[in-house]
Amino acid sequence: MKGFSGFKPSPAKKMDILGQAEEDRKNRAKAKAKTKTNPPNKSKTVSYKDAYKKADKSKYKTYGEFEKAAKAYNTKKYGTTEPTKYAKGTGRTKEQLAKDVSKTKSNNVATVKNKPATKVTPKPTVSTKKEIGPKNRVTVKSAKASKKAGVKEAKQKGYETRKDRRAAIKDARKSGKASVKEARVNKRLVKKAVKATKKRDKAEVKGAVQKARNIAKADKLDKKVVRSQKEGGKVSSRKNLKRADKSNKLRA
Repeated sequence: MKGFSGFKPSPAKKMDILGQAEEDRKNRAKAKAKTKTNPPNKSKTVSYKDAYKKADKSKYKTYGEFEKAAKAYNTKKYGTTEPTKYAKGTGRTKEQLAKDVSKTKSNNVATVKNKPATKVTPKPTVSTKKEIGPKNRVTVKSAKASKKAGVKEAKQKGYETRKDRRAAIKDARKSGKASVKEARVNKRLVKKAVKATKKRDKAEVKGAVQKARNIAKADKLDKKVVRSQKEGGKVSSRKNLKRADKSNKLRA
């Protein structure tokens, strides 16, 4: 008996297998042709260091300057410092990423334009040092500087005798001390004036707030009086008179 070589497929089954193989071959050929026609987007991620090698060295002298400018540009245009990597991760191209960022910016601008303007209530201002005292007031620092310059000038002048020179230097120092003293006095006066102005402004603000509170209380009392009169005499007239008297005092 000869060795068993296995079962042979029937002619019909053999034709089915060959037909399926031929169909698979055609499908692979179509997929390959489609890939050649529309190649996938293979954008290579270029690092900042590699980009700096091709950059204009006259414009960017150091790598730090280039990296800072490049990151600012990418953030402004693409919304991230690594646009290629981010685009790949989100399944988009850099062009689509830039369009999305510009669309978001335009929507934000439109929202800000359509937003109603908030009413700003001006706060009570307090006078500053610059608004108090003479505009050409001599400061202590400038007075000391002028004193030093006056003494230096007196020393450099030519005199007949040493006695005259000493007298001139003495006079310069004396006048310089007087101007410094006057500047210090003016500084103290300005400081007192500023303190008094702040105190006065604070008292005015406090008085205005208290006045508003008193008017609110008076309005409440008036409403109570009107309401009691509508109810038909449930509240005594004496009580209403007290309320009206208190309201007048609060408004005064």
